[in-house]
Amino acid sequence: MNEPLSLNSSVTKPPLVHVAPTPDNVVGDDGYVVSYVYDSRDDSSEVVVLDADRVDEEPVARVRIPVRVPLGFHATWVPGERLPGGSARA
Repeated sequence: MNEPLSLNSSVTKPPLVHVAPTPDNVVGDDGYVVSYVYDSRDDSSEVVVLDADRVDEEPVARVRIPVRVPLGFHATWVPGERLPGGSARA
């Protein structure tokens, strides 16, 4: 999956997305859209991170997952400062 992100017929549209606000979120909508996609061409999954202001552009990050993520999988976004020993990073 090193090609541009294209939600075509072989790539399952993200079933669930999360918005991760930036630490300096002043406007209220600054942040990133985080989700995973499944590509049936090679039976692979990856996490994609999109700039919330520019979701029509290429992802700012893509993380290949070594196993396929089931389509019914759910996740949640937790800010770093809410995790034990965590902190917000800019």
